[in-house]
Amino acid sequence: MEQQTKSLQKYYYYLIRQNIVDTERMDGIKNHYKKLCEEKISPAEKSRLDELYFQYRKETKRTFYEEKIDTNKIISTMKPDVMLTMTFDDNSYSDAFCRRRLEEFLKRLNKKIFGRWKEHQLQVIPFKETNQNNGIHYHLLMKNPSYLFDTKVIDFQQVCIKTLKKIYRIGYANLHNPDSYKKLSYKTFPEENITNYMMKECQSLNDLPIVADLMHYTTK
Repeated sequence: MEQQTKSLQKYYYYLIRQNIVDTERMDGIKNHYKKLCEEKISPAEKSRLDELYFQYRKETKRTFYEEKIDTNKIISTMKPDVMLTMTFDDNSYSDAFCRRRLEEFLKRLNKKIFGRWKEHQLQVIPFKETNQNNGIHYHLLMKNPSYLFDTKVIDFQQVCIKTLKKIYRIGYANLHNPDSYKKLSYKTFPEENITNYMMKECQSLNDLPIVADLMHYTTK
């Protein structure tokens, strides 16, 4: 773990040991995170710092509107250009089962795109959602990694679809519905609209739907 992430972790546990109340703890984490972001760090370390920050913010008492504002900032910074929906063939699967399938998909996709190239990794923000029958599915905001390659041509849509088809218990939509992969246009669908769509379910639950430990996916 790099110096910045260690620093944020140490500060968070310091606030807990001191019994800092929720509101002050949120402000403290945010200010410390901002200071760490001002330092010169690599994109990969910035991604891990973002992930840790979101994890600690989630563990502290939040409101839906705070979640929404912070989520919109992350989306605006990342500017994902693809939304992929991952479904399953049955509504009865547990959260743990679905998370394992999601992690398996991202691991395979990351390896397919980058191979042993460790300097880069998939940029993804996974959102969990449930249907009317309480079946879990995911909406993944992703950055098409094609821009990272000078000579290699990548059909990101085909790679995503082929990789999904190999995942155990994947849903009908991923096998037959081309709309499970959508290109995002910020002219017709600005960041705020994307945030509203991704968080449409969590307002009633007052819970952040981001699967924080799989943000900015890494094989580590």
